[in-house]
Amino acid sequence: MKKMIKSMFFVLLISLVAWPITSAAQTNPPEEMAQFAESMAKQAEEMAKNVQSQQKDWQNQLKEMESHIHKMMPQIEHNVQKSLAMMQNQLELNLQLPDLPDLPALPDMSNMTHFSRIGENFHGEIVSDEIEKTFGVAEGTPVKVDANFSSIRILPGENPSQIRVHITRKTGAETKAIAEKLLQNFAATAEMTDEGVEVKISFKEKKEENKIEQKNTMMQCDVEILAPPQTPVKVRNSFGDVTIQNMQSEIKTENRFGKTLISGAKGKLEASAEYGQLAIQSHEGPVQAQGKFGDVLVDKTNGDVILGVQYGKAKVSTDLKEAKIEGTCSFGKCMINLPRDYSGKIEAVASFSSIQAPDGLLKKKEMFKEAVEDAIGDGKGRIQIKSSYSPVEITVGKNIFEKAVEFSHTVTGAIDKAMGKDMPSVLCKGIVLDANTGSAIPNARIEAYYHNQPSYADCSTNEAGEYRLKVFSEEHNLKASAPGYKEKLRMVDTGFLQRRKEINVNFLLEPK
Repeated sequence: MKKMIKSMFFVLLISLVAWPITSAAQTNPPEEMAQFAESMAKQAEEMAKNVQSQQKDWQNQLKEMESHIHKMMPQIEHNVQKSLAMMQNQLELNLQLPDLPDLPALPDMSNMTHFSRIGENFHGEIVSDEIEKTFGVAEGTPVKVDANFSSIRILPGENPSQIRVHITRKTGAETKAIAEKLLQNFAATAEMTDEGVEVKISFKEKKEENKIEQKNTMMQCDVEILAPPQTPVKVRNSFGDVTIQNMQSEIKTENRFGKTLISGAKGKLEASAEYGQLAIQSHEGPVQAQGKFGDVLVDKTNGDVILGVQYGKAKVSTDLKEAKIEGTCSFGKCMINLPRDYSGKIEAVASFSSIQAPDGLLKKKEMFKEAVEDAIGDGKGRIQIKSSYSPVEITVGKNIFEKAVEFSHTVTGAIDKAMGKDMPSVLCKGIVLDANTGSAIPNARIEAYYHNQPSYADCSTNEAGEYRLKVFSEEHNLKASAPGYKEKLRMVDTGFLQRRKEINVNFLLEPK
């Protein structure tokens, strides 16, 4: 914009310098030359004012947009607390939200057992029971799961005429008696109905004799289902992970506040996720994937893809020569990778953002918008992408999934932790100061630990009172201590949704 204004004034200056020479040839009087110069100056000044005013309007609009985005995260946290409050009100309980178990790493997924992390941060008495049922079924009998606070895994079974359901319920409280009473309110059923095999995990309606007023309580359920590969699957879940592998029929999933992974499946797939990652790998058949406040990742799909992602990253890689992908993205990044022999149209529009496309494709630039409308070859493929505030990158023959475990980058650490091979991955840093004088406290000791457990990591501050320490991502405690000062405890909080990789925790120690 500034270059435009400078160019206009430069043209005006050249015109004013050259004008007397031209006017001399035309024998115009000096009075007319002065009037003309004054008129040109006024026009240039008015044009500059208009440009500056328009630029100011754009800046105001961008500031309003940024303010709106910054306000979204507190609203998300509010939604989480509201959901929990509704459940607590129904049960008259104070539930502790368990850490969500991570999905198995993709390369070894079929060999990995499910690792529940429910007991790590809960300190009290835990009781559990198991429900196992086997149903004789005809081919095509569907499975339907409706659950809360559950980790669900669905795999092909060995018997083509049986569906096996294994449910493990866990509850915890300050005493075993209360935990057992709490277990009565945690309903888990598996039944054969006219609509197929139905699994329900829910909280019973409040009864006077079952009221429990305890702050330190928890509930968690693990569900594993083995079914014939041709079994249609429908899952609705909240606050837990969903894993579906190698099923060869229609799949429909809805998951909130948890990860969803579907791999090696075949057939029509409809999957949606809110506040959690959705990953689809090696799928044969049409895919409809929706994500909100989480990434949507689709790798090696062999079918048409319809994509919708808000406030998250979208990555799609296809092997189809004449692939058909239709997507809308906002407030994130959209990456589409096509095979080297792709043949068809490519249409992409990015509002308030940019587009990267293969060399040779015609790109159009307009105010606040970039667009590509061209073709590679004369095939029937068609890529249609619309984005708002989301950069679009369309590549050919590129590996946008550099590592298979990128689908769930926190998975490896979680599995290592369950196997006792994990390492802290979050950088915690800060400063320790005297609460009265504000001066730095060197050689102060910083310890990271879980409730009533020995510290698993520690360090000391330098001469400036600064420290750096690697910690785990779950919520737990830090303790600062120094000779002559009272101990101070702080909570490690990497964010319920963000799972930040770096945090700051500072301490003010009071003298004894």
